[in-house]
Amino acid sequence: DQAIKQDEPNDIRAFCQEHSTIRRIVLANGGTGSKFFVKHFKEWWLEGKLEAGENKESKRDFDALDNKKRKVVDKKKSPPITCISALPVSPAAAMYDYPTKRDFWEHHVYQPGLNLHIKK
Repeated sequence: DQAIKQDEPNDIRAFCQEHSTIRRIVLANGGTGSKFFVKHFKEWWLEGKLEAGENKESKRDFDALDNKKRKVVDKKKSPPITCISALPVSPAAAMYDYPTKRDFWEHHVYQPGLNLHIKK
């Protein structure tokens, strides 16, 4: 990811607008992916349509956006999409062992997604 010089994002915002039941975006390659996301979707965030997940990695990576003046939206009427900066899954991310990665993904990604699905 760090070798990418001219990044071009997919139109995630349009995809989410077309699929309005999407409630979470998971950036699976850690802080690097989150930096690209912030770079390309800052305006979407400042409109109050996105919010950081509760995990420390998301708070760290999206803290600057959460501390900026954001448009206030009625979260009951239009709940923001939660953005999760996840631990990288690559074996190259050796600072995290497999159980740590597995537990992170279970707790912050899989289980919350299942809970949203079950609530419907």
